[in-house]
Amino acid sequence: MEGVPVTVNTYLATSKEFQPIVVEKTVNGTTTKVLTGVQYVVVPKGTKLETGTLQNVDTLDGDIGFYTDQLTPGYWEVGARVVSTPETPLVSCGFIRIK
Repeated sequence: MEGVPVTVNTYLATSKEFQPIVVEKTVNGTTTKVLTGVQYVVVPKGTKLETGTLQNVDTLDGDIGFYTDQLTPGYWEVGARVVSTPETPLVSCGFIRIK
């Protein structure tokens, strides 16, 4: 994150917020959101995504994501993968901050 302007969503540790995860696929030039068969992982910043425990996403108002209430203060990296393509590694979705 150093040297590059990055937008990081910040949430209070005492709140329960929904953090959306956007996963898209492109078929024949058409891009659509993937809303099923997605797993995510959240690890402390600086930790490899592969060391985290994969979780199934939650849904809210047609979006997929997760709730932040289980995270402690600090910076966290979010990763996701599509279950139907397990050969595809986890892809970083960015960082969030809990304070």
